[in-house]
Amino acid sequence: MKRLPSYPLSITPHFDMETFMLLSGQQRLDGDKAKALEQDWQRLHAHLRAYRLGEKKGYILIYLDRNFDAELDQARQQERERAERLELLAQSMIMAALSEVLPESAAQGCAPVPEPNKVLKNSLSDLGLTFHNNGSLDVSFGVVTELPYRGDCERCLIKGTCSKRMLQQSG
Repeated sequence: MKRLPSYPLSITPHFDMETFMLLSGQQRLDGDKAKALEQDWQRLHAHLRAYRLGEKKGYILIYLDRNFDAELDQARQQERERAERLELLAQSMIMAALSEVLPESAAQGCAPVPEPNKVLKNSLSDLGLTFHNNGSLDVSFGVVTELPYRGDCERCLIKGTCSKRMLQQSG
């Protein structure tokens, strides 16, 4: 079965306090929380993986590995506040990483989910990941989108349940 070649990407997403604050709904952070955020961000970066799949056409894959999933599960059992902070940081990191690799996605505010196909599924399987038919990966935080970037909502697998699209239609 055909597979796309995978190329690891070296990325260093920068922490965007504004994105974190927007996601968290917070308006202020004290010094201790800010320091904890910085430490967690650095730790999360060690779990960040990014790949280009394919040559001229293909996909971008960005995710936090299963070791992060284990850390998050432990935090959920022990300290809910820390777990929530890790979840928000993970979302922020995926967004920042995608923005670094595909600036167009930040400008458009989305990364359309491609239709699962055998080539993509096999290529992701080679990296130890499963891409489900609903467009999700088998890690807690990750994204797959097409290259070259296509910000077309009509091509997106989750267009029927996309919260951004629903907000635009109701507005």
